[in-house]
Amino acid sequence: MTKTIIEKIEEKTSELHSTTSTIVHEVVMFQWKSGRQALNKFKKIEITGFGKFSLRPKEVVKSITKCERMYESLEKQLLLLEEREKKRETIQKKLSSLLDEIEFLKTKL
Repeated sequence: MTKTIIEKIEEKTSELHSTTSTIVHEVVMFQWKSGRQALNKFKKIEITGFGKFSLRPKEVVKSITKCERMYESLEKQLLLLEEREKKRETIQKKLSSLLDEIEFLKTKL
């Protein structure tokens, strides 16, 4: 499975600063949520080092559909998973992120 942008940022930052992935995840999610809150007030935001972002209704619908499909797939994996606890934890983080994303995008329609 390919990694999300958030996962790539977390991995690189964790390695670069020799910090646990849990701490990096919390920091990244805080930054992401702050960006979402700003988008609730404004149509466009700029995040230093990442660029300018804006939401278009057509793209929002596509994103919701994609997130819902990913969520269903991860939910199935979680049910079938009897492997390592770390793998379960990773999938649960992804599910949580996807739920946040879906709820946020629905507010934009």
